[in-house]
Amino acid sequence: MTYISGQIGINFVNGTTQVPAGGLSIVLSDALSDLTAHGVITTGTVTPSATFGQCLMISGGNYILTDADSSSTMPCMALAIDTGSGSDKALLLQGYMRDDTWSWTSGGLLYASTTAGGMTQTAPSGSGDQVQPIGYAVTSTIIYFNPSFHTVEIV
Repeated sequence: MTYISGQIGINFVNGTTQVPAGGLSIVLSDALSDLTAHGVITTGTVTPSATFGQCLMISGGNYILTDADSSSTMPCMALAIDTGSGSDKALLLQGYMRDDTWSWTSGGLLYASTTAGGMTQTAPSGSGDQVQPIGYAVTSTIIYFNPSFHTVEIV
């Protein structure tokens, strides 16, 4: 993979998810492999723990799991790349992500879910739910993440 870092100019780094601490990187690559992401990537503090592909928002300076059940836990701003909690966790701000356990409908929109940290292809529909398109499925296992920061509340 090749990373271009906005923190220290243009950097070419080969290897797995390596993002400068507190930096912003743009990943350029020919193909995605399982459990990888390419695009605009940064690092941040995630608390509590998140797993690969979970939706996150910023609260109190930390990235936390989103939940479309409430406006206080929305909108989705990033997807977790690194698993776990703590500082310097890699986060996808915009771009492509692959997980071979996914089974999305190709071409279908993705939304932040009413399950904490989840994504769904069915827009939330309960009273008080927040609807936020966050991307679309390129294939059954690859998504393009490009979140709209506008949410609509179901009444």
